[in-house]
Amino acid sequence: YVTKWTDADTIGDSGIYDDGTNVGIGTTSSASKFAVYGGSSGVNDVDRYIRFKASNGEKSFDYYIGGTGNGSRLSMFDHDGTTEGVRLQAAANGNNHILGNVGIGTTSPGAKLDVSVSTAGDYAALINNTNSTNGYGLLARTASTGTSSYAFAARAGSSDIFVVRADGNVGIGTTSPGYKLDISGSLRATGESTFTNNLLFPDNSRIKLGTSSDLQVYHNSADSYIENYTGNLTFRQRQDDG
Repeated sequence: YVTKWTDADTIGDSGIYDDGTNVGIGTTSSASKFAVYGGSSGVNDVDRYIRFKASNGEKSFDYYIGGTGNGSRLSMFDHDGTTEGVRLQAAANGNNHILGNVGIGTTSPGAKLDVSVSTAGDYAALINNTNSTNGYGLLARTASTGTSSYAFAARAGSSDIFVVRADGNVGIGTTSPGYKLDISGSLRATGESTFTNNLLFPDNSRIKLGTSSDLQVYHNSADSYIENYTGNLTFRQRQDDG
C-alpha cells in the first residue's frame, strides 16, 4: 500500500495499492493501470461513486460504477453543484439526458439538437426504424394547435419550402396554407386522381387540356368559355339513354 500519515506521528496504509505496475483503490489486484473498487451491490450507493468536486465542495463530475442489475452511469453537474446537466447511463432501460443544446458537427448549437455537416450527394442525418411489420419513422410534435406555429417544416437556404402547420394545413411553396393542401406554384399529377367533393377554380383560372393546351375552359366572373385551338371541337354522346 501507499503509505500516509494517519495522525501527527503515525504512518499507515492509505487504501491506495501500487504493485509497481498497476494502481488500485479498494483492491490489491488491479487488472488495469488504475482501478477503483467500492461498495457491494445494494449496500451503499455512495461507495460506488468516483466523484470529483470543485474547491468549494460542489459536485462537478460523478461516475457511478453500478452493481448487480444496474448499469454504469456518468453524470456531470452544472455550476450549482446540484443540477445534473448530463447523464449517460449504460443500462438498456436507463434514461439519458442533456439539459443544454447538443451540437453534432458544430460547437455552437442553436437548438436542442443541431446537426451541421457539409456533404455532397448524401443526407445530413438518418432516422431508421428497422421494424418491417409496423415500425414508424419520425414523429414531430408541437403543443400548439393554432395557425401561428408549425409541427414540421423543410427549409432550403433561408426559405421554408414545405410546412405542416399546427392546425393540420399543409403548405408547399407557401408558409401560410389556407387549406388542407395549399400549393403555390404548378402541380403535376401523372396518375388518375379522384375527388369526392367539388373541384373549385377561381375566376380567370383555366382548365387546359392537351400537350399544347389546345382545349381551354374558363370563367371570367361574367361569362364562361370553351376554347379550342387545334382541330375540331366535337361533343359526342357515347351511350343512348333511351
